Amino acid sequence: MLNIFITQLKRLSKFIYILAFLFFAAIIFNINFKWDGISIILRIYLFIFSFYIVYIFANLDIDKLKNEYSGRYGRRGLYLLFFHIRVAPFLTIYFTIIVLTFINYMGSPDWLWESLLNILNGRYSNTLIYSLILLLILKVKKSPRVTIPLFLIICVVYFILYKTVYYFSPAGVPASILKIMNFVIVIFILFYDFFQDTMTLAMIAFHTLLLSLVLYFSSVGCFYLINKHSALGSYGQIKSANILLKIGYSYPLKQVKEVIKKSSNFYLINHLIYYYKKYNKNIDFTIEEWENMMFSDTVQRTDLISRYLLEKIGSVSYKSLITFAEIKSNNAGKDLINAQYFIEYAAKYYEEFMGDIQVRFNRGNLYFKLWVLKVIGEAQVNRSIPFLIDKLTDININVSEGAYSAIKNITKIDLAKIYNVRINNPRVIREYMNYYQSINKEE
Repeated sequence: MLNIFITQLKRLSKFIYILAFLFFAAIIFNINFKWDGISIILRIYLFIFSFYIVYIFANLDIDKLKNEYSGRYGRRGLYLLFFHIRVAPFLTIYFTIIVLTFINYMGSPDWLWESLLNILNGRYSNTLIYSLILLLILKVKKSPRVTIPLFLIICVVYFILYKTVYYFSPAGVPASILKIMNFVIVIFILFYDFFQDTMTLAMIAFHTLLLSLVLYFSSVGCFYLINKHSALGSYGQIKSANILLKIGYSYPLKQVKEVIKKSSNFYLINHLIYYYKKYNKNIDFTIEEWENMMFSDTVQRTDLISRYLLEKIGSVSYKSLITFAEIKSNNAGKDLINAQYFIEYAAKYYEEFMGDIQVRFNRGNLYFKLWVLKVIGEAQVNRSIPFLIDKLTDININVSEGAYSAIKNITKIDLAKIYNVRINNPRVIREYMNYYQSINKEE
């Protein structure tokens, strides 16, 4: 049986032996050490291996082979040849990508599912794209002085476009369209390169789109099955849910919400909030459930939830909020004073609980005081001006600057700048007090 694929593959025997050795070395290193160097070497070699496969198959005399295969196998000979010199080489490249993925995720507690889901999601698939670019460049049949720079330029342009599109691409239908387009690019190049003289452009496009949709929905089906049959809260269930949400399928939202409620997997709240907003849905947690999530972990998560609660639902309890701020001022003070959305959320409580907050201010540490001053500035309650004026002369410059920033935010007047003096200058203090007295008379 005439099989040009096996014949050409024998020319790669030395490359295959080296690749097998690198795979084995990578397995040993990933099991025993935490050094990324071997994986980088393996990826670089995999590019070289892939490019050489493309090179030896691109330089075959296709017209001669078409006649030989047609004479031996009849009409199906063309399709058999297409498989041998176009599909099989790229399947070989893809197989090495699969092996690479399994090796690179060794040591992960969810190694099997993490590897499988990343393969289905197209991890390292850009190797195929670069190989296809090389196939097209080799068809130009120009000197290396032309083809090498042309190949590098196209690869760089593709890399920039790829990173730009995926950086700015929103979740939902556009993400699915991008996935389909990746299939279209790969399949169209393969079909057009081989069938351009025996098939019309319209037919090539039709078959490309049909096969691309089949592959896309097959991958979606795999994600769906993994998501459906994985245990609630498992890596496979969570990862597949996130992928489905990313590409436009909103039904896993309920699963993610249940994971957060039942297994205390609160780090998913970021995904939950993002996708609920993306799909224009409200998260039906009770206030008590929000409090549990909001005040049971880091300031960053509290800040994230505060942003959502500012836009969507009612308030959590003041006592829980202020207690959380006091606790975090002791062990995460910098995070606390930089949590802008949490500051905005806390400002909703200030006017009602102004007396208690000011008492807590006086006994709090530096970070708590700075946080309170930011809350006061955000709340913009005129009655707090005397309290802030008193803090302008605080011995700690950070407190006096925080108090001045809050007064400036409330009054919309920067007296220190107007008079070109220090923020605690007597003239500044006097003029702000005059301002407060004047607005009190007006009220």
